[in-house]
Amino acid sequence: MLRGTYPVADGEWRAWAGRPGAVGLQPIDPELSTAWTIRTDQVATWWATEPYSVLIATGYNVDCVELPSPLGHRIFDPLSAAAVYAPAMLTPLSTVVLFVRASRGPRPALTALSLRSTDSWVAVPPTEQGNGTTASSPGYRWLIPPESLDWKLPELADVNAVIERTILG
Repeated sequence: MLRGTYPVADGEWRAWAGRPGAVGLQPIDPELSTAWTIRTDQVATWWATEPYSVLIATGYNVDCVELPSPLGHRIFDPLSAAAVYAPAMLTPLSTVVLFVRASRGPRPALTALSLRSTDSWVAVPPTEQGNGTTASSPGYRWLIPPESLDWKLPELADVNAVIERTILG
């Protein structure tokens, strides 16, 4: 987990707090490789003092595949049919993000997707959008929560193979 900036409200979102000069959602600590932790005591201490956004550093234990909305919503049945199960979330921009195991070796040629890996990050629920979140744009929300899959992540190659079959028929 990483701490992220958070919106400060005064009737409507006006500023981002947690990092001097922040103009939007971003990690508090600029050096991602040393800022993330899986220590629950550290995370509890961070969030006990400020309402930080919740971010995950990608490329270390987890990578993220981001799909445009139409494909993202179409991919769940083919993934299930292939017995490939991935935690998934919906972003405020309606893109679908699938969480996969971070790849250490060569990666497959990726089709119609964006990969978040080393030196990147993603916001996760309950992070808010921060710039006027409304009922029609509720921020980040789980479509398939990780705990529903016992926190197990599929391989990127398996997810990509299903996406290719879905796109190419």
